[in-house]
Amino acid sequence: MSELRAAFSARFNEAGFETQIDWDVSRRDFAANLKKLFEAIRQRRAAIPLPVAATAGSAAALLAGIDRRGCEGICCISGSQFVSLFPSEAARLGVTGAPDSQGQIPMVLPCRFLKKGRCSVYSERPARCRLYPVQIGGTGEGPSGQETIVGLDSVCPESARLALRLFLAAYDLRYGAKGL
Repeated sequence: MSELRAAFSARFNEAGFETQIDWDVSRRDFAANLKKLFEAIRQRRAAIPLPVAATAGSAAALLAGIDRRGCEGICCISGSQFVSLFPSEAARLGVTGAPDSQGQIPMVLPCRFLKKGRCSVYSERPARCRLYPVQIGGTGEGPSGQETIVGLDSVCPESARLALRLFLAAYDLRYGAKGL
């Protein structure tokens, strides 16, 4: 189980916030500590690191766990300053601008396609929007050395709920149904 613990000692986010999670507490205390940690991360507007490997499958599974009912489009208004579009996406959506150093075109937020709290181009939305709130990047220590970290943008109201479910599932795998 030491490799499992190492995989979940995530150190990541854009603001440089660093943490190690204490797994040697009761499940109730573990959940309470995570809630406090996620709130501190949200206040720093950073990503919540997750106990999963960065793969297309993990990103898809995370997105399947997001409940978008009642979504107010916070990511479309204030998730960041802009959304990076691939040139083909920008052309398809009629977004113009100078490409950044990675060849992507920034679309300034709030998003002009958000109409009455709903995305008016939902079926044609850009890849970054399709993946939101999943954030892939940064590195941390894992069972096979340095690994890419998967996180959730803490601005999204669903992120803390989903992250808590994932960490509690990992806790249950470590300690079994009875916990500590």
